[in-house]
Amino acid sequence: MAVRSRTALFVRFREDSRRSFAGKVQQTGGSDAGTGDGLVELELVDLDSRPEFLTLHDQLRKHLDIVDKRVQRLTDLHAKRLLPGFAEENAYEQDEEIQDEAERITKEIHACEVAVRRIPASSNNRVWASMQKTFAADLQNVTLKFRTQQKHYLRNLEKQRDLVNSALIQQKNSQLVMLDDDPGENANGGFSQEQLLEVQQVDLHLDERNQEIDRIASSIQDLATVMKDMSQLVIEQGTVLDRIDYNIEESQFKTQEATEQLRQAERYQRRGISFAIVMCLLLGCFIMGIIVILKLFS
Repeated sequence: MAVRSRTALFVRFREDSRRSFAGKVQQTGGSDAGTGDGLVELELVDLDSRPEFLTLHDQLRKHLDIVDKRVQRLTDLHAKRLLPGFAEENAYEQDEEIQDEAERITKEIHACEVAVRRIPASSNNRVWASMQKTFAADLQNVTLKFRTQQKHYLRNLEKQRDLVNSALIQQKNSQLVMLDDDPGENANGGFSQEQLLEVQQVDLHLDERNQEIDRIASSIQDLATVMKDMSQLVIEQGTVLDRIDYNIEESQFKTQEATEQLRQAERYQRRGISFAIVMCLLLGCFIMGIIVILKLFS
């Protein structure tokens, strides 16, 4: 029988492939001489690359921490401002600082709200939906904390305003009584002018307090809108997650039903005519085997 040898052809192909591979390695080593000779250049993979949801998670958590710290600082400023004092210049500076801090917090909350709404949550991606629900709830809690603090400060300002108003009314009544008792003396002296100047200063102070109260009330109204939106978002995402859980539970229930049906089918198959025939054949084979064995030993 004639046989054709392919060994020589195989050796030639092997040598050609070795020379081709050596040329590629040499070209790579020449282009990057600092890394060593004869090394094959590998494609570098960025192992530090993080998933997008982790990056967004860290950014949102950082912003929420900043808002929380600013709310705490605003609480300290409110407590310091409500302390009794007589330096009006310091009071004006404190009011401006409180207003600036409240505006910064409001801007941060709105920025966080926009970021939370931009999370691509859907029923197909449970990770994004869960993250959006979590941050919406956290933002709602921070906003509630800020709103509660603003309401507390507003109530204290209104109490101080009521006290100043009552003191002002008593002061005006005492001035009217003094003018009624001795109108000539009070008209010629400077006492009434000083009192009127004090009344004007108190009125200016009250106007400023009223404006500050209006600004705080407007800020509280904006925060109420944010809380309402976040509550709606939490409810929507909760509905999405509930729908996912319902689908999973429904799939599990249907799987259990399918398993039970397979078991019933198996029991029915065992009770069928074919199963009885097979059992009879097996029994006949067993009996015939015993008969054959007995004949061999007899």
